Amino acid sequence: MTPRFISLEGIEGSGKSSLAKAIAQGLADRQVGCWLTAEPYDKAIRSILLDGRKLNAEAELLLFLADRAAHRDEIQAHLQQGDWVVCDRYLDSTNVYQGYARGFELAVVKSMNAFAAADLIPEVTLLLDLPVDIGLSRQVELNRIGAEKLAFHQMVRDGFLAEATLSPSRFKIIDATQPIDTVLMQALGYLGL
Repeated sequence: MTPRFISLEGIEGSGKSSLAKAIAQGLADRQVGCWLTAEPYDKAIRSILLDGRKLNAEAELLLFLADRAAHRDEIQAHLQQGDWVVCDRYLDSTNVYQGYARGFELAVVKSMNAFAAADLIPEVTLLLDLPVDIGLSRQVELNRIGAEKLAFHQMVRDGFLAEATLSPSRFKIIDATQPIDTVLMQALGYLGL
């Protein structure tokens, strides 16, 4: 089976991590090599971004981009080995969180993001969509970004939906209010599994 790069996107509490693990298990059950990963990728950068420290928006953006530039090499290495890559968040999160929600000029964020990703774009992006209040009520751990106000998270959701309309062949929107088994079946169907 040809290796594929799959990303999962959505607001906080949409079930990305659970679905990513289930897809990886589905691939393993089919004896398909898979690397399950997430962003932020680097543990030290992840800690700075999510542990509650105060960061200005510029530092936040640049840390996400630095993390992506390093992560990109690992993703490419796994794809070259013949593995599928299933990534919990990728460049669309930066476009949405930093562009739509933080208010940086979207064209600038996308340009910086393309540079950091070296134009490595997922083949399929599964967007888990649900109302913000439901997603926030599902959060198990509240990190620095998850603790933002409701209006911020609504801008994130709106941003993801806007990005999906710009790349409809790549984005596959899944109603994340459904039971996880239904979400998984839809996701596997979109991936041809």
